[in-house]
Parts: sequence; structure tokens; C-alpha cells
Amino acid sequence: MVRGLVIGSTDYSNQSLPDMLIDLEQWIEFLRNTDNIFKSTIDVLEKIGYWSSVDYDFKASCYDLRKYFNTAINDLQEVINGINSEIKEYHIRLLKNLGANAHEQHSHHRKIWREYQNKEYGDATFKMVETLYAEGSDMAGDMFDLNNLAARLEHFVGMSKKADSSKRTITVNNNFNATVTGIQQNYESSNIQQTV
Repeated sequence: MVRGLVIGSTDYSNQSLPDMLIDLEQWIEFLRNTDNIFKSTIDVLEKIGYWSSVDYDFKASCYDLRKYFNTAINDLQEVINGINSEIKEYHIRLLKNLGANAHEQHSHHRKIWREYQNKEYGDATFKMVETLYAEGSDMAGDMFDLNNLAARLEHFVGMSKKADSSKRTITVNNNFNATVTGIQQNYESSNIQQTV
């Protein structure tokens, strides 16, 4: 599903479970991509010796975001597993917690950036630091919608999918008003033979 252009504005109230599942899987992909950007950018900055000159609070915020991203990946996978087996209350709590933390992470990362002294705008190396700011706050902002998804997913709490569909019980009522011998009835892949 296409999420809203304004952070936190996606309306999940009429979304199906498969639609929500697609978004959860996309979030995991986006989180992994963003974490990879963080890892590779920080690795390059460390290698060239620039990371040590980056504002301490901003570095701490970047590390906090990476921890949040990895926690979110695990929690979202847990919710996906629940959708594929049985949706429980704790899945809703996981989403609400991630949504609340997204607000905190987004707000904190932006605040730390505003307070960052001596930004070297125009410098090619500093542009890498700017990337950490932009990618981090964008990803955290995108996660605001988890609150909206959680509200919709609550409607499905208790719904379960059977892992093995061959264990379904089939009840059949046959009423015959004539003498019948040697009948064979087929239901799905099983043969039931009975003589009446």
C-alpha cells in the first residue's frame, strides 16, 4: 500500500490483512537498507578519520537509531509471524511501542542535529554526516504509521491460521431415499468408500 505523504498520516482503517502484511515486510526492507547506509557511512567516516570529529551527541543519536532499527526489524518480524499463525495482544503492543519510540527517535535526532555546532555545509565529507541525519530522521518518521496499523490490526486479535490444512474436519450429511450399494464419495484428496 502507498503510505501517506505526511508522516503518520496513513489511514489503515479499511486496509486488509494482506495489505498490512505487505507494508510490514516493506518496513523491514527499508529498515535494513537504512541500517546498511548507516553502517557503511560510519565505516567510511571512521576509516578516513572524520568520525572522531563528528559531534558526540550526534554520533550517540546515530548509534541509538541503529539499535532502534534492529529492534524494529525483530519486532516487525514477530508481528508478521503472528499474522501468519495467530494474532495476539502482544503483537499490537509491539507495534504501538515501535510507533511511540519512532516519535522519540525522530524528535531526538532532529533536536541533536539542530544543536550540532560548526556544520561544514558544502564539504564533501560532511555531506556523509548529513546523509546520516536525513536517512535517520526519514526512517524514524516513516515508522509513525505503525500506530495507525496497530489500531487496525487490533480488529484481528485472536484470528489464527492453521499451519496444516490437512487437519481440517469435514462434516458431510448424506440423505438417501433409495437403496444404494457400493457408493464412493470423494472429498478433496481423500477417498471415502462405504457400502450402504
